[in-house]
Amino acid sequence: MSSPDLSLTLFVGASLGLALTAIAPQPAAARACDVDQCTVNTAELRGVDIKGLNVNGVTNLDGVRLVPGSVQLTASSTPLCPANGRGGLNLGVDSGMLIARDPVSSAVVASSLCMAGATFQIDIPLSHGKVTTMSRQTLRIGVIDTVDTWYADASLRTSLLSYQLINLATGISICPLKEAFMESWQVDGLDTIPTATVAKWKDTTDRAVIVQGETYLETGQADGARSTPDWFNIACAGSAIAKLRLLGYDPMVPGGVLPAERAATLKMLTARYVRNSSQAWTRTGTPLRWEPTRRINGELVTYLGGPDSTKLGPYEADWTGEGPICVAHTRLASTTNGATTVTEANDLKRIEDAGGATCAILPGGQTHYWRTRTVSHIAH
Repeated sequence: MSSPDLSLTLFVGASLGLALTAIAPQPAAARACDVDQCTVNTAELRGVDIKGLNVNGVTNLDGVRLVPGSVQLTASSTPLCPANGRGGLNLGVDSGMLIARDPVSSAVVASSLCMAGATFQIDIPLSHGKVTTMSRQTLRIGVIDTVDTWYADASLRTSLLSYQLINLATGISICPLKEAFMESWQVDGLDTIPTATVAKWKDTTDRAVIVQGETYLETGQADGARSTPDWFNIACAGSAIAKLRLLGYDPMVPGGVLPAERAATLKMLTARYVRNSSQAWTRTGTPLRWEPTRRINGELVTYLGGPDSTKLGPYEADWTGEGPICVAHTRLASTTNGATTVTEANDLKRIEDAGGATCAILPGGQTHYWRTRTVSHIAH
């Protein structure tokens, strides 16, 4: 299935959001990401995280709702988009692509590429002291492009639509122009891929992909009350949830990946070391080597984009849907002449104090979906 010159090991981005920023080693409590830095959900509007939207206007966990009947298609005479100029439509999602539906019949009025220039509205709660008011925001679909999934096997690779979503009030994308779909250190295997494809992975972008069928809690688990095809996520480039889909972990593909595998992936990406905790024990831009146990047609899945193999450090953890079985080494541990310093011991103690499990070596024989190894083992 995979190219013979590629390792049966996944090397991909291990963190979210911003580019790598070096800082001096310091205790984990000070340098671990908070929810805003390593959030599972990254699209933001007026300071409010958009943690999933429902096409029927049901409010999400934070009171944010998509406004039914608010879609206005752009006016043009494009023959392939005969409904252009029509308003009062519902925003829909079809296999991770934004569409417009008739509010009465639910028939598709505008397919995915006919949505360029369309506007729709979102209500978000804004707090003013003890008073909370709903603020209606209008978003415009700007550029619609594509970005390929990261499978090394070209026969598995597919193109996903990526969307620029602009807040009309500010003229700014709701996804920050700070992160590419792949990070700067992700280089393994890319020299075999067409330049145009690599550019869409590596160039700075303010686009998002749509992840449909599940929404996620900050622990990395799916929100069982808000996980049906009517729910979708705006997954900004660089976020864990965008990487989830780029790795092929699409909730809308039947029989493909178990919910526990998606949870393990999100927890692994954001270093949720402690079960049911939202704390991410990493920083944005931290490289990591990932080794999947997933198989397609009997073969281990391989992915493009990995770190310098000469800089690999010790194993970090084996990951299940509940999180790591135990943590053998921390992702941000510092090194001195190749030996881990007391910083890592302190980090492991903090993980134990928070209710996590640590281990001297990784356990063998236990079912897991990923095994991770640190890179360079140096604090970032």
